[in-house]
Amino acid sequence: MANLIRCYGCQASYEEEKSPGPAHPYIGAIPECWHVFTAILAKTHLDPEYASVSQITNDAYAAQHIGDQADKRANQSAHLHLTGLYLNYVKKYPAAKIRHFREIIATTTETIGWGIIEQPSSPHWMTVLDIISAQTVHDHTRRVKEWGESVWDCYRDTHEKIAEAYTRLYKNITLD
Repeated sequence: MANLIRCYGCQASYEEEKSPGPAHPYIGAIPECWHVFTAILAKTHLDPEYASVSQITNDAYAAQHIGDQADKRANQSAHLHLTGLYLNYVKKYPAAKIRHFREIIATTTETIGWGIIEQPSSPHWMTVLDIISAQTVHDHTRRVKEWGESVWDCYRDTHEKIAEAYTRLYKNITLD
């Protein structure tokens, strides 16, 4: 019987692999979880039909795996990806506007003090394990949209903080 291990990010259980490969340097995921995520990314990069939800895929995964918030990169990632979910599910911005927002933020050189994000302690969200088994583009797209929404919903205690930070820090960025 295989050894099951729990991802400290999304909290999904995986069969322990002898050599799953490396994990991301600051995303808080075990290598087995990261391996499944990269398989999903490969699908979205190889087939343009899957690309319509690639931003949600990235945002949902990174928001589930916020890592050590004392690490500036992990903290920036958590805020950017939660802001991406906010822009998608609350502001209802299309993916192109969210990508534009990211491009602007990626080129800024100023240090932004966002504050620490706390990951939900007992989340009831979908994970990459719910996505990887999708058999069609339509099913994949539907599942990814539900996944992103489930992650955003689990951060309900942080919604106001994310909306306030977006308004305060990015008021000069015009996306409307």
